[in-house]
Amino acid sequence: MKKFFISISAVLLLGSSAFAKKWTNNVGIGFDYQKSLTSYDSSDYSDISQNSFGIHGTYIGVHENGFTAKADLNFGICLTDDISIQDFDTNIGFFESYLLGAGYSFVNTDRFLAGITGMVGLDMWVYGFTETQTVASVDHDYTTSVLNLTFSTGFDLFARAKISDHFGFYGNLGIRYQVAGVSLYGREDSYESGGTVHTSKVDEDELLLGKYIIEPSVGFMWVF
Repeated sequence: MKKFFISISAVLLLGSSAFAKKWTNNVGIGFDYQKSLTSYDSSDYSDISQNSFGIHGTYIGVHENGFTAKADLNFGICLTDDISIQDFDTNIGFFESYLLGAGYSFVNTDRFLAGITGMVGLDMWVYGFTETQTVASVDHDYTTSVLNLTFSTGFDLFARAKISDHFGFYGNLGIRYQVAGVSLYGREDSYESGGTVHTSKVDEDELLLGKYIIEPSVGFMWVF
């Protein structure tokens, strides 16, 4: 019985080792730039052009036959002149993108990697501003927020070059079409009167229609 379990353990160990050698894992972190253009379903609003800068995190898993799985996370700050809720010509907010995809690596050697993956993702941009105004001798705190959320699909082109056994550099270019989305607007008025805090809030939403997202990134990659 003991020899049986030893034999089974050896087979499983050899099998897992053989399977592991079929895959190459690439984990990268770098600088991300995103250019996006989004339009409202209603003609009452103009298009929203945004420039975003931040961190790009990526995982690329490549099988020896070229099949490739990919996941990306991007986050940082976003800038636009087309949303006016702050006391600035250019409003500043935060953005996040979550992406998954699969495709094929047409260059798949130990030193070099290059391929293309189809991607689907969720993209979010958030802007907010709080200001205090005095109305009839009472201080009112007004908090305004805009959340734009879109579902996108497209493709990524990527390349990686190793400079040592486990480290290298990568570049990635994402091009996506925003299929659909929603814009959520909120404005809250809060003030204290007679020892009681009074709050009122207005919420609005508008449908967003697809335009485009172009997102290049570069950075360092760990290969194992």
